[in-house]
Amino acid sequence: MSEQEFPMSNSIPKEHLDAMREAARGNWPSDAERLTWRADAALKPAYRIDGGSWRADAAESFFVARQLEFMRPGIYAVQYPALKAQRLIPFNTGIDTGAGQYTATVVDQVGQVMVTADESDDIPMVDLKTQQVSTSLYTLSLGYQYSIQEARAAMFARVPLIPQKALRCREQLERRLDDIAFLGDGSPALATPMVGLLSASGTDTYTVPTTGSGSSTLWSAKSSDDVLLDLNGAPNQVIVNTKEIEIPNTLVLPLSLKTLISNRRVGDGTSMTILKYFMENQEYVKEVEGTYKAELAGDSDSDNDGDATRAVWYVKDPTRLEMLVSQPFEQLPPEARGQMVRTICRMRTGGLAVYLPKSMIYADNI
Repeated sequence: MSEQEFPMSNSIPKEHLDAMREAARGNWPSDAERLTWRADAALKPAYRIDGGSWRADAAESFFVARQLEFMRPGIYAVQYPALKAQRLIPFNTGIDTGAGQYTATVVDQVGQVMVTADESDDIPMVDLKTQQVSTSLYTLSLGYQYSIQEARAAMFARVPLIPQKALRCREQLERRLDDIAFLGDGSPALATPMVGLLSASGTDTYTVPTTGSGSSTLWSAKSSDDVLLDLNGAPNQVIVNTKEIEIPNTLVLPLSLKTLISNRRVGDGTSMTILKYFMENQEYVKEVEGTYKAELAGDSDSDNDGDATRAVWYVKDPTRLEMLVSQPFEQLPPEARGQMVRTICRMRTGGLAVYLPKSMIYADNI
């Protein structure tokens, strides 16, 4: 089998594939052994894989079990650089996997210093104001399976089982977690909806000025100067409203708007783009990222139907917000069912926990 059949990008690393190839060759029975196993297969007890029965000859059963064993570490080693949530949002993976609910205690300080002209006894006391934030944890599930015939075909060709089913299974689970991190999940099956970076409640809202052509709020209809006013106006609103306690350091834009400010010049006589000018001339926001998931995350007419672009400025810090993942990607033991051996994969998450909503600000329809 050629290397081209196992692309290395988002695939099992080469060292694991090499090990699988060697195992596949080593598992190949002689013709005499194969005939013997087939002749008395009906007299042998069903081969069991972790508690499940698979009625196949010993060579096929052993081959599949061994290949899945070699496949597992390779699947865990795969990276998905296109997924952005883990770069942009703090992840909390320290929650016990058996937990059904996660509760965090948010602490805020109460009390102001009093200035007096004499030794007054009426002194204000510092106190701590606590609030508990709870969210349910839910399971994401998907699986992959191999049949007797697929095992026989791989044995005939003296190659390992093709790992693409397992890889696609993990990729889909990771992408679903990435979607939840940004957009949340309001499925009717959930007792409480999960929140995402672009769907939190109680956040600050930036009223976008209608300074574009025809009183438009869209950046595509605004001058470069007006776009810069919006880029600075939203985080400044958070800073002022919180008396400089919350200072946004990260901006997530719709991909189309990230492209717009990355390519449009600030003005005549310079090649500097809006994005470069913004990053070089303001002191707070250190990271700007674009995602297609923000294209329809906002609202143009206050009916919460997700029909407009949404930008979010926020403080990227686990004391402000974090993604709850009580169980990262895991694979259960393979289970034999009829003529198939299947593996169930799982993750558990509670979505995004926002501890200080006023450290975030949304701007819609820009």
